[in-house]
Amino acid sequence: MIKFLIELAVVHTLFYFIWNYVFTLAIAVLTALLNIDTWVMYLPKGLGAIVLASLSSLIVIEHSTSIGTLMFYAIIAGVLLLFNLITGSIQARQNARQEMNIIERMGMESELENDYIFWLIALGTFILTLFVPIIGTNPINRLFIFIIDWVLNIRILNWIIIGFSILVLISFVWKGFFGLIMLIAMSRNDKNEE
Repeated sequence: MIKFLIELAVVHTLFYFIWNYVFTLAIAVLTALLNIDTWVMYLPKGLGAIVLASLSSLIVIEHSTSIGTLMFYAIIAGVLLLFNLITGSIQARQNARQEMNIIERMGMESELENDYIFWLIALGTFILTLFVPIIGTNPINRLFIFIIDWVLNIRILNWIIIGFSILVLISFVWKGFFGLIMLIAMSRNDKNEE
């Protein structure tokens, strides 16, 4: 169980940094250079949700020894995945609120209105990969697994990464839990206003 949680924490942490600072930046530069429509900016979010979800499923499958442990680990990994996605949305909303340019802020906020779609895509991919693990054996996942294995095989650095990952995972759980409560309260307020 502890090894499962550590591996899940490391995957979430490394994915967050690698995806946001390498893949998303590369896609943003490419779309800017090619002058592609802004809807393509949804590509990193959707693809990132699919990759993280399928990686989480692969970890669940790898550590499961029975149907019971599969279900238990799947619930833990699914909740952590949801909290991670909620935390990312809340962070993006805070960044949008701090934007001084009103037009930029409105654009950022309009992009965030449909974040729940990416949550559904991630959870759907997560569940589907549990039943059809071949979905998780794609080149992007293989690259992430290679990077994670490589980083964790470097002495001393692996302990730093594991310790940092556990702190990041606790932060995701904390922020995700309160973010979920905030989103539920906001949706109730929207329904009461209607």
